[in-house]
Amino acid sequence: MLKRNINYLTGIILTFVFLLMLISGLIQVRFELHRFIYHIYGAYLIIILAVGHVFTNWKKILGFVKKKIHLRKEGVKGLQKGDIQNILSIALVFSLIFTLIFGLLQVKLNFPRTRFVYHIYCAYITLTLAFIHLCLNLKKINIYLKSQSSSILLSGDRKYWRASFKRITILGTGLLIITMIFLVGYLRRDISNDIKRHLSKKGKEMKSKLKEPASIELEVAMEYHQNTKHTYAKIMAASSRLDWSKQPSVFKKYPQAELIKLSTDFDFPSISLREAIEMGHFVGSFSGKSLTQKELSLLLHYTNGITGVLRYPGLTYYLRAAPSAGALYPTVIYLVINTVEGLRRGLYHYSVKDHALYFLKEGDFIEKLASYVNAPSMIKESSVVFIMSTIFYRTKWKYGERGYRYVLLDTGHVGGNLTLMARALGLGSFPIATFIDDEINQMLNIDGSKEAVVYINAVGKIAASKLSFLRPSRPLGAKKEFEEIPKFPKGPSKELLKGLTISEIIHESGKIDNFTGVVEQVYKSIEVSYKSYPKAKKVYLSKEFLKQGLNLEDTIRKRRSARDYSKKPISQLELSRLLYSAYGRIKNNPSKRAVWSIEGLYPIELYIFVNNVEGIASGIYHYNVLEHALELLNEGDYRFRIANACLGQKLVGNANIAIIKTAIFERVKHYGDRGYRYVHLDAGVIGENIYLEAISMGLGVCGIGAFFDDQINEMLGIDGVTEAVIYVTSVGRLS
Repeated sequence: MLKRNINYLTGIILTFVFLLMLISGLIQVRFELHRFIYHIYGAYLIIILAVGHVFTNWKKILGFVKKKIHLRKEGVKGLQKGDIQNILSIALVFSLIFTLIFGLLQVKLNFPRTRFVYHIYCAYITLTLAFIHLCLNLKKINIYLKSQSSSILLSGDRKYWRASFKRITILGTGLLIITMIFLVGYLRRDISNDIKRHLSKKGKEMKSKLKEPASIELEVAMEYHQNTKHTYAKIMAASSRLDWSKQPSVFKKYPQAELIKLSTDFDFPSISLREAIEMGHFVGSFSGKSLTQKELSLLLHYTNGITGVLRYPGLTYYLRAAPSAGALYPTVIYLVINTVEGLRRGLYHYSVKDHALYFLKEGDFIEKLASYVNAPSMIKESSVVFIMSTIFYRTKWKYGERGYRYVLLDTGHVGGNLTLMARALGLGSFPIATFIDDEINQMLNIDGSKEAVVYINAVGKIAASKLSFLRPSRPLGAKKEFEEIPKFPKGPSKELLKGLTISEIIHESGKIDNFTGVVEQVYKSIEVSYKSYPKAKKVYLSKEFLKQGLNLEDTIRKRRSARDYSKKPISQLELSRLLYSAYGRIKNNPSKRAVWSIEGLYPIELYIFVNNVEGIASGIYHYNVLEHALELLNEGDYRFRIANACLGQKLVGNANIAIIKTAIFERVKHYGDRGYRYVHLDAGVIGENIYLEAISMGLGVCGIGAFFDDQINEMLGIDGVTEAVIYVTSVGRLS
């Protein structure tokens, strides 16, 4: 009798929980409430109830199995009355077992939650089976309730009947009342943030287009950015298995071209990473003198060469100097050789796997290339020009349309390494991202769609005289102005964009056809107001760093992404050094920054989630570059929320800090949709500096490109339109 009552009570509770799940699930989807997860709790409760149901009926299930085996031996086939119920119970047993196994694997082995979702599929199966089982037994549950009521009435014990009726009523409505209390509390608390934001979504979209029409000129870029934001619904829809038969190669080959082997002697009198960073961005001109082949070999190896190999049965991973989302390495390096000892002038491709050069075309391409960029003198005087293209499908194969963001971040990583290595070798490097796209694509014989140039870096010997660039450096805090505002073409017509994916559209829309109307840029020393929070409590950081750390060579060789962190704190000085190396003003030359931004725009802002730093309260901070200080925005423990916002990656919550890079799109407004490239390339360069500085200090580090955009924007108090999160880097003490 007890088991019978438990079974029916379980069925009653399941009925109400399913109703609550349906209501709360619809609310979550309808209003896109990021922290509204009561439907998930309902799912957990159903699974627990299903476990209890199976446990109380295991003898019955086992007896059914034995009976069917016996009947099978006697030649009796087919389903009999009541078999479906028992089959459902058996299916529940297996679905629960697999849910538990896959769930434990995901937690213990830290598989990525965006791909390893078999426990979620099993949970769906469990919920479906429980729902079917409940539907088939609703009539029995109804009869049970009536029989209970009748037996109580017949007993004449009206007090007992009334008490039982109250229990049943409370059992049925209690969960609804409790859930509604949570609902009301949640909605009252977050109506201004979540539902209000959703209800005014269309108005906001219109507002984002109309707001400051002369300032924000990235209409296509903003549409792409909004469409590629991660949401719970998109993550679940994209959780299908990868088609491994279509996995792209991470190496490009030119089998018909001449292969020129480079030196594999990668030792050189390196400087420390700190010394390389404190040189600041290059301000000067090139002498035109030749590079040696050894110097070129070192540049290529420590920029994007192979620094490690992982071998498994039937599988080999080649790890590179620069990190890449999913180790897919979309960045390809071409060289235009001007003056390098022992190499003919011409066009080359760097074969990463062979550490060699494919000689593609002979000729003087320097003059031609100079006519396609907005810094022609830097190209003409350089010894070699690094042209970085990206093969989009390498990353989009795994990450879909959002992968366009990742390929730009990855190229920024590579560009960051190149800049630091040039400094270490006593060379100058000048990054360029404003060029006539299709002319250079055609010069490289690439289609500009599947593979396209995104970044250029001129490298050469530094001239003895300290001449400034054609576009002179300006002091930090000075605003970049133009005698004329460059008028870049707005990209191809809508007719030409038909049939393209959103990532292809954003790239096409950012292309430059020509430089008509673009004049040489002149800087005027007008004070710019870098973002700050004047009323916020400040934590001033020191620039007195005691240890040099590893040299640059060893740092790049050892650079790897961490998988988790210990619970030990990092020091305030270590945090200071990370921020200084990422984006700070150089101590002995405040007019220089640790990184050079494309066109000197510096559109990136840094925010820090402090989780475990000695002497600093946990909370969200903004990095004030001018004062090298932290500005407290919100104090509190955000470990769970930031981990949840990064798609449940627990290493972000376990990290000592998470550095958030946001883009202020106003600062790239003159470049239209092309400015969207610039902010991601800049964020990648900053991210690489964080990677290397963390490794140099013996810390762990991991870049995160996958996150729920709106959750992080909301925590930072930014709108996601004029300023939006671009990239996350977690740093922590290793075990």
